[in-house]
Amino acid sequence: MVWAWERPEDLRFLDPKTTGIAFLTQTLTMTESGIEQHPRQQPLQSPEGIRRLAVTRIEKTAPGIPLEGAVDELVKLILSKSLAVSTIVGVQIDFDATVSERAAYVELLKKLRAALPSRLLLSATGLASWCVSDTWLTQAPVDLWVPQFFRMGNDSKEFRSRLQERERLPAVCQKAWGMALDETFTQRPRQTLFLFKPAISWTREDFLNITAAFAP
Repeated sequence: MVWAWERPEDLRFLDPKTTGIAFLTQTLTMTESGIEQHPRQQPLQSPEGIRRLAVTRIEKTAPGIPLEGAVDELVKLILSKSLAVSTIVGVQIDFDATVSERAAYVELLKKLRAALPSRLLLSATGLASWCVSDTWLTQAPVDLWVPQFFRMGNDSKEFRSRLQERERLPAVCQKAWGMALDETFTQRPRQTLFLFKPAISWTREDFLNITAAFAP
């Protein structure tokens, strides 16, 4: 799966038989006065028949803004844009929930799952740290968690060690991994791989280089 963020992307070189696209559909920004909805502004070109996930990024203008009380509106806004997109196989939520926000985040995901058509899968990204010792991930009805094993800062060495021993990761964190092109990673994953390219748009060469690196 290739993440297509808020920039012009021409991904017509992808093979629909082996690859899908998780594309940013909108950003929801929580402010002290309410929630601002920012739909995707940049064009996205993709091959016919490719699997696509509609991604919603949730952000805050200040850390103290509570998630509680905003759950119903967030679900409504997520659905309004996601379900307006044709030919998607599911919805993905990108939100860096703090420890105090986890209960409300689980509630959001439960309500979103209940409102989504059963044919659509529900996915969510996660911080690598969520895969260490917490079991709260299993409380949410998410079909596919995607822990992000990049931008891990001082914890990078520990988490990379855990990846070398898959049994040290909970089962919920073993279905898919998120990785970035600008960070070195030598282990070949057996999971669904979500690839993120920072700063600039994807090219065919980028994709061929990264897939060759993970080839058997």
